[in-house]
Formats: sequence, structure tokens, C-alpha cells
Amino acid sequence: MLSKTQTLFGETILELPDLELPDLKQADLELSDSEQDDLEQADLQQTNKQQLLKLLQHYSQEEAAARIAIYKNNFYRSLIDILLDTFASIHQLIGSKHFEYLAKQFISQQPPTNPSVALYGANFPAFLAIQELSQQLPYIADCASFDWALHCAYYKKDAAPIAAEEFLEIDPQQLMQCQLEFHPATQLLQSNYSIFSIREFLNSNEQAEQIHFDEPETVLICRNQYKVEHYVVEAASGIFINYLMQHANLEQAISDTMAQCAEFNPSQAIGFLIQTQCIITIQGVK
Repeated sequence: MLSKTQTLFGETILELPDLELPDLKQADLELSDSEQDDLEQADLQQTNKQQLLKLLQHYSQEEAAARIAIYKNNFYRSLIDILLDTFASIHQLIGSKHFEYLAKQFISQQPPTNPSVALYGANFPAFLAIQELSQQLPYIADCASFDWALHCAYYKKDAAPIAAEEFLEIDPQQLMQCQLEFHPATQLLQSNYSIFSIREFLNSNEQAEQIHFDEPETVLICRNQYKVEHYVVEAASGIFINYLMQHANLEQAISDTMAQCAEFNPSQAIGFLIQTQCIITIQGVK
């Protein structure tokens, strides 16, 4: 968790240019606890570059530059570690050197604006999508979206799933007019790339040539208590689930899905949702 002060200070400190440092010992430049507190307790709502430098005016220019560099480096390091933890599959795909380079660019462009580190990184997939690397790895942004979805699912509030018996207790005709409410952690990812297979490959000893990276895959993410799960689903089931998530009733969702996929099996798809404990409420029961 970053304090509000740290968040604001980080935005300001990242705007300062890197200054050429003298040949000073690192041990002589470490910020003491009191110095760190002084920096962080400044009224950063009003702080700008001039005020920040004024705060350090009792140091020599060389020491001030060095201390700013130390704080900036620590700030970058902490955020890079957060991104490494959240986007583990991207780290595996491109390696530490490339990941840290891209992470630093992202942090420079989009420093955190919220003290909660759990919220930092939401725009990282979009950032990756416009990088040159995405021409070589066109699936990288979708893989990052997968990482982010798993991360977010863990932090969503909990809710009790309904039992299969609740479906059986409702008249079938009435059930068709009902809407299904999904667990807050449930997310559906529809990608033009094999994001599920790529993730499985990264966590196994399979050979890369066994994966066709450009085959579309749909992934359902859900959480049972505190355990986040992810499943690859057939395209037709993905279309059906997407309609349900957009608040279509069962009859409409089934009809619209079968219009696109004649082979769609509604019973199998509904059974899958019950099994994965994604549904928490049947809405519209009289």
C-alpha cells in the first residue's frame, strides 16, 4: 500500500530529470528514516518541482541530486516488483531485462494515482499493445489482460454461489425468463489468440511448437472462496455466457447463441456454470 503522500511524491519525483551524480559512496547517501519522513510529510498537494528542490536546499547540489536519484530508484523498484508479481506470464514470455525496461517506461508514463497497489497496472495491457514488441508477440497484450483479470478476481468481494437444486425447483418455462447474476469475481476473456494454451505452456514442460498461438480461445475466470480458477470454454459457450453477463434472460441468450452456433448445447453450458459456482442469484423468479 502506498500512502497518499508517497503517491503524490512519486508523480513529482518522476518528473525531475536524472542529474549527473558525483562519485559519492552509496552508503553516504542513503536516506535516513527521518529524512524519508520529512520528504513524505511535505504538503505534496501543493508541491511542484521548485518546492521539492527547496525542500532539499540544505543539501549541496550533489547530495540533493543523489538523494533524489535514490528515492526515484526505490520508487521505480517497488513499482516494477508490483508489476512483476501481477504480470508473471509477461515476465516469463519476454524475460527480466525486457520486462523491467517496459515496466519502467510504463511507470514513467503512468505513475500510480491511487494509494492501493492492488489497483496499479490496469493500463499495462493497453500499454503493451502499442509497443514494438507486440508486432513480434501479437498476443502479449491479451496475455497481460489475462494476468490482470486473475489479479482482479482475487480482490473482488465474495458471494455465495447457488446450488444446482435451486435451478431444479423453478418451473422450466419461468426459468427461461430469468436472468443470472454472476459472482463479482467472474470474468470472461474472448481473445483472437491462444491465451489459455500459452499460459498452460508457460507453467509446464511442453514444447512451444505444440501451440498454435493464433487460434482464438475464450477463458472464464471465477473464484471459489479465495481460490481463483480459470477455464477454457468453447466459442459457443463463450458467446452464451457473454449474453448472460449483458443481462439477457436465458431464453434470449440461448436463442441468440444458437443463431450463431447451431451446435450449441444449452444444458451443458448451464451445467458448467453451476459446476464452476459462477452463479449467485437467479433473478426474476416469481
